Amino acid sequence: MTYAKFGAVLLVVLVVSVLFYKFSMIAANIVGGIVLYFLLAHLLDSFERQGMSERQAYGVLVLAMACGVLAFVLYVSIPLVEQVSAFSRQLPLIVDRFKAQLEQYQMGFPLAGQAMAKLQERVSSDLEALFSLLGSVATSVITILIIAIILLSSRKTLRDTLLAPIPNDYFEVTVTIANDVLCHVQDFIWAKSAETAAMIVVYAMGFYAIGLPQPLLLGFLGGVLNIIPYLGPLLTVPPLVLAGMVGGGFQLVGPALGVLVIAQLIDNVVLQTWLVSRLVDIHPFMVVILTLVSGEVLGVVGMIMAVPAYVITKTILVGVFHYLKAVERHALLYQQEA
Repeated sequence: MTYAKFGAVLLVVLVVSVLFYKFSMIAANIVGGIVLYFLLAHLLDSFERQGMSERQAYGVLVLAMACGVLAFVLYVSIPLVEQVSAFSRQLPLIVDRFKAQLEQYQMGFPLAGQAMAKLQERVSSDLEALFSLLGSVATSVITILIIAIILLSSRKTLRDTLLAPIPNDYFEVTVTIANDVLCHVQDFIWAKSAETAAMIVVYAMGFYAIGLPQPLLLGFLGGVLNIIPYLGPLLTVPPLVLAGMVGGGFQLVGPALGVLVIAQLIDNVVLQTWLVSRLVDIHPFMVVILTLVSGEVLGVVGMIMAVPAYVITKTILVGVFHYLKAVERHALLYQQEA
């Protein structure tokens, strides 16, 4: 009986997964909005437990977010916009230098020239995909914020509304599993946020040290792409090659890629070992498999969502299985006593 019920839960999870696949972008935005809502609601609850009124808690949250946005605009956004503008103005020069280098290699080494031509095509296609991804990310961020704000407007009644349809027999286990899922998601988000911030700093400092143009822009890009497990650093290579061509030709490409390798060593040896792995209980081999499969099925969105989706699914299934086994043991003990 236990395994039959667990099979029914697996079927429900499978149906939800199929729906997620059919409407991946919409589902990702909804899940992101819900997760952001729970994080903000947790902060508001913490403020209220400290003795603040609801209005004061919202005021502190809005003030903190406003300060964060202002700091981001002044110290990150404006420098990034300036560097993006400079990069766009230098783009024709990048192309001309790249073609000149390509012609030199073609004259001396025909095979090298063919390889460089293929590299040029690959860089162009990767940059187009990258800019398209950035546009989709910007749209998703706005959508997630709107969903979170809408949910926050009914924070006091939302919990009761969601829990009301749940039967009493399953109320406790549902709340327990939901809290476990939320804790795992919070740990994952905190770990990835800290890792991303650290990688942005490492990249930017390294690029600045070797004299690479737009170090903050490239550092920010490399840190954000690093969110995609294992494949993110590969997506950072084309922008580094172009920036190296502008800054000093092929002589600067090598040091730029060297900074990338050193940053990845720091990430895998220090950050992944001491930060992410302690908060997110998942084997690195499983991360690779999940990333490759999800990327093949859902593209970049699948790569980013693979690990948190796995953690959430695992938490739900393990919690349900333990609950069903506990119910079965309780029923057997009751029969023996009777």
